[in-house]
Amino acid sequence: MIAAGRYDLNPMITVTIDSPNPGLGPQWDDLAARASSNVFMNPAALEAVRETGFASLRVFCAWDGEGAARKLVGVWALRLHRVAPLWPAVLEALPYEYAFLSSPVVDPIYADDVIAAFFAVIEQGALPKVLNLPQLDAEGAAYAAILKELGRRGIEPLVVSNLSRPYVTAESGVKRTGSTRKKLRQDWNRLSALGSVDVVNDRSPAAVQEAFEAFLVLEKASWKGDRGTALLSNAADAAFVRKLVHNLAPNRQPRWRSFASMAR
Repeated sequence: MIAAGRYDLNPMITVTIDSPNPGLGPQWDDLAARASSNVFMNPAALEAVRETGFASLRVFCAWDGEGAARKLVGVWALRLHRVAPLWPAVLEALPYEYAFLSSPVVDPIYADDVIAAFFAVIEQGALPKVLNLPQLDAEGAAYAAILKELGRRGIEPLVVSNLSRPYVTAESGVKRTGSTRKKLRQDWNRLSALGSVDVVNDRSPAAVQEAFEAFLVLEKASWKGDRGTALLSNAADAAFVRKLVHNLAPNRQPRWRSFASMAR
C-alpha cells in the first residue's frame, strides 16, 4: 500500500496520490462524462494492476472543492518504470503493459490548472523527475495543457516520434467501394460457404468472461502461441488480463464480438 499524499497547490485544486482505489468509480464515471476518457486509467483497471502486482503505480487525483462536495477533475496513473535493471526509475505515463494511451483524464474546463498541479506535485515530491509520455493523444485538451505548462517552465520536451493512428466511425473511414471492399466481401463469402455464420455482440459480464477465455485458448493455438507471445504464454500476463476483464465486466465496459461458423 502506498501512503497517500495530499498537495494543496492553489485555491482551486488539491492533488492526492494513492494506490489504485476502486471506490473512485462513481467520481470517475462523472469525470469521464465530462472529459476525453482513457479506459486504461479506469479505477477498475488500475485495481487489477494492484491486485496482480503487474506494475508499480502512483495515481494522481485532482479535486476541486472540499469534503463531500468536492469534484474529481483529473486522474493520471503513472508507473514507476526502469528501462534497464541498473538504470534509475522514471515516471512512465503508460500505466501498464497492454495499455496504449497515456493521456491523463482531465475535465477540459480545468485542464491548465490540473496539469500545472500534477507537474508541481512531481517537482515537489520524491518521485522521479523524468516523465516519459509515449502514446499521448495530441488532440485532447490535456496535451495542449501539458505543452503550455512545459513552456511556462522553460522546458523543451524531447519528441521521439509523431504518429497518426487511423480510426473509423459509422460516418467516415469505411470504404464503400473498391478493391478493399471487394476483398472483404470475398472473405465473407468464403466464411459463409463453410456454413451458417453467427455474429455475437455481447456486454453481459458472464458472456464477456466466457468469451475471453475462449479467445485466450484461440490465441494460444495460433502463431502467437508458437512464438511465445500469446497472453497464456506468460503466467503473469494471463493473470493480469483475466483480472482486468473480470473487474471491468460488471460495469459493462468490455464488449465481446465473435464470429461463429457452423460447418456444413
